[in-house]
Amino acid sequence: MAILTIICSALIATKTAMFASLLLVFLIPIVNERANVFKLTKLKLKLFIPLLIFSSLLIYFILDLLHTIGLYDKVIWVIQEKGVLGLLLSGRIEFSTQIIEAFMLFSTWFEYAFGVGTIGMSDYFFSKYSSEVDPVDLFVYFGVIGSTIVYFTYYIMMLPAFSVFRRSSFLSPIIVLVNMILLLLSFFSGHILNSGMLGLLWGVFNSLVFIKPIERQKDSYND
Repeated sequence: MAILTIICSALIATKTAMFASLLLVFLIPIVNERANVFKLTKLKLKLFIPLLIFSSLLIYFILDLLHTIGLYDKVIWVIQEKGVLGLLLSGRIEFSTQIIEAFMLFSTWFEYAFGVGTIGMSDYFFSKYSSEVDPVDLFVYFGVIGSTIVYFTYYIMMLPAFSVFRRSSFLSPIIVLVNMILLLLSFFSGHILNSGMLGLLWGVFNSLVFIKPIERQKDSYND
């Protein structure tokens, strides 16, 4: 499954997909240690030592490739001008800043509270309706009240998995990990927290935490 995950992310060919797939492959075994998740164990050494070696080799080959094709100086210039975060976000910081400044300058208190939606954002920018950074999009689309409701809804949805993380629940570590990765990616890529398709699957995925208690309850009825 780990190899399949990496292959699928390579086929999608986006930084977000590849980053998420690597996190899943290396962190799923670690979070399954449950109570020992923050302790140094043999499993962590077996995972991170090869990861460090692989990462070092990958950086070396990437730098060599950039020198070969003549893009090394350009990449260094971009990093110096925008930083590593700016390189990874591909201009999202600048566009998010422009959206927030325009929204705060021209909107009313009612719009601060309830947002202006995608149509309202088109009043500020005619070529784009999203910053592709979920916290910014949620604030502009739904305002302070709407954004709070969205985040609170996801918090309630994820709470059962977090509450049984260290117990015998079979899938809770994986559910917690996927939740944390999706929340992390929402700051670097849009259409996660406000995705209708992903929202439905995300809720179903979190409901898997109840599978084991239900099976136990059925067994008790049979006895």
